[in-house]
Amino acid sequence: MKKIIWCLFVLMFCHHTMAAVYLDEVQERTVAQQERVLLCGSYEAPIRVVAFMNYPPFGWKETEYIKDVFSDKVINTYYGMGVELFRQFAKEHRLSFMFSNALNYQEAKHALAMGAYDILLTDYYDDTYKDVSYFRPGYVANPIVIVTLKSNAHQPKTLQDLAGKKGYVRKEEVFYNLYRVYRASVPKNVEIIEISGAKRAFYGLLKKKVDFILMSKYAYETEIRRFKIEDYVTSSDQPVFSPYIFMSYNRNNPCALFIKDALEKSLQKYTSDSQFMKAQVVKQLDAWHRKFLDEKSLLFETGEPQEDENLLVTSDTQPVAQPQQSQ
Repeated sequence: MKKIIWCLFVLMFCHHTMAAVYLDEVQERTVAQQERVLLCGSYEAPIRVVAFMNYPPFGWKETEYIKDVFSDKVINTYYGMGVELFRQFAKEHRLSFMFSNALNYQEAKHALAMGAYDILLTDYYDDTYKDVSYFRPGYVANPIVIVTLKSNAHQPKTLQDLAGKKGYVRKEEVFYNLYRVYRASVPKNVEIIEISGAKRAFYGLLKKKVDFILMSKYAYETEIRRFKIEDYVTSSDQPVFSPYIFMSYNRNNPCALFIKDALEKSLQKYTSDSQFMKAQVVKQLDAWHRKFLDEKSLLFETGEPQEDENLLVTSDTQPVAQPQQSQ
């Protein structure tokens, strides 16, 4: 009997020993990956941005009117160089953003100062608003040139060459009233008329209502392709003024401060690559040109032209109503 009990005990001990497993590696407990918590830039809290409304290639806004069963919708979407640079930044950092609506540049700047949205993607330096700061560096210089008819006997090269003449500046370009020092350098006997819209400005020049237009070199190249008047107008070789375009923010805006370092590093990277920046300009020039391929030349315009109030959004446009993840 004692032998039977002893045998059972040995078998139980051997079974227990054989079941034991030894691991010579360090064991670590699997920890669930935490989701990234963002102050802004998540789908639920996208970064709110605005850009120039009617100043290609730097920025422009297009509006789409949608008939809905319950209510009509108005969708505003921004395009242009500033938007593309920010879209690239958002893609690299996996940030979502959405467009906020603004009527014009002045309203956008005031709304930025009041904290109505997070970032103005296209802005000139202006010390009027004490709460507005600028992401450094400015991402593109905007050369201002003198545009005239090629038929002019003497093409003006400097502001002093405009003495005794009359010309346009476009309201949407805003630089003329913004930079007082530049405005003061225009000879006293030069008549400057503010006009709204590129079509009206070029139409007036073609009809010789004015002698010149002061405008952005890039905007000039953009619009003469749109209006198909390359053979009839020219611009001064050297700019008379070259203000920089920045991205700006309210210095008290927590979202802007949250992304400030990362955005400035990206802007530094973008602007240090001259080929990349040139490609961005060309891309916007081409995009604007393609929109008007089927339109007749401005030379065929009869009567005072009406500037386009809204340009319908194309089918590949992402709606403003949805937070946008850069693609």
